[in-house]
Amino acid sequence: MMVRMTVCIIYFFPNLLVPSQPITSLAYSSLAELYQRYVREYVQASPIMAACGCQIHCYEHHFVHMVKLCVPGQTRLFFPDESPKILATTNGFGNYEYEERWG
Repeated sequence: MMVRMTVCIIYFFPNLLVPSQPITSLAYSSLAELYQRYVREYVQASPIMAACGCQIHCYEHHFVHMVKLCVPGQTRLFFPDESPKILATTNGFGNYEYEERWG
């Protein structure tokens, strides 16, 4: 199952320079794949320099906020417990849900 999600980086980091190319939807087949891409493109590239000169530090646990990830019936996600579960979710989103973005 291939899932598409539009992620608007400006939503999270309004002072970043606007990319020269249009923002496109991400295509991924699992939560693990999306998380690995987040780590590669944000955590490993951290700190990201904003247009205002501020440094934005991205950490692995920020993933749940950027995706607005949740588990029905669970009020809080403790990332050290969730990280292995996220990496094990190699088909779709498993027990997780996310808030869709419009864009």
